[in-house]
Amino acid sequence: MNTVIVQATPQWLRKRDILKMFDIGYRKLDYWTSTGYIRSIKFNDGSQQSMKLYYVSDVADLLLKLSAGYTPQIKHGRVKP
Repeated sequence: MNTVIVQATPQWLRKRDILKMFDIGYRKLDYWTSTGYIRSIKFNDGSQQSMKLYYVSDVADLLLKLSAGYTPQIKHGRVKP
């Protein structure tokens, strides 16, 4: 019997994981999110401590465009739970 190993990259991550994965600062991530370059989703469970996730592909795409000297584009639409 053959064993198949499937590796998947997460599509959405918490802030601390995004900061570790891409080695960026939280202020930069917050700015990019507020300007619309990175999509995020916030789960509000009625408490003050709600979970917010960031779209990994948006961060990777933004960093690639910035490193190549391109102007980043604002992502259209917002994700709402």
